[in-house]
Amino acid sequence: TMNNDMKEIIKERGLAEDTIIKHLDEIRKKYPQTDFSKIKPQEDIIQAVAARYLEIGCSVMTPNSKRVEMLKGLVKSYHADGVIEVDLQACAPYAVEAFSVRKLMAEANMPYMVLETDYGQTDSGQISTRIEAFMEML
Repeated sequence: TMNNDMKEIIKERGLAEDTIIKHLDEIRKKYPQTDFSKIKPQEDIIQAVAARYLEIGCSVMTPNSKRVEMLKGLVKSYHADGVIEVDLQACAPYAVEAFSVRKLMAEANMPYMVLETDYGQTDSGQISTRIEAFMEML
């Protein structure tokens, strides 16, 4: 998923038009992943967050062929020039998933980069630099 920090970095650097950001938001609506905006204030927060996390398909515990096919379709329908995958640091399932995505992108001759990050903001400068370099390469 694309969190707000990533969107802000991409916008600030002029790396994507607003229409691209809108497309990303549309994709997020269609494939909510970790979108916690559906949590209602009156809900028990622990139960609500747990329920949202349980909706996420784990790339190790479930077949990832659906996600790979979905990505293939998104790349084609949005005429992508490259793919940036955001992976959570020290999370083995993301590393496993990245292998399949990297293979798919290599077969499609599609520029691909993995950004490994965590939930913090300490690496936003490094992420910004890497995204800029990737965009220049395109």
